[in-house]
Amino acid sequence: MHTDIYAQMYADTNHTGADIEIPNVETHKVVSTMQLKATDNPA
Repeated sequence: MHTDIYAQMYADTNHTGADIEIPNVETHKVVSTMQLKATDNPA
């Protein structure tokens, strides 16, 4: 379990390049970003 980071969505729903950012709890510096993709394919 990670206690030094957390995930949050961008306020803008059409943010270019990523949907979620992963900032550091202490510095609030973004350490990673992720883009989500919806699909009906379970694979």
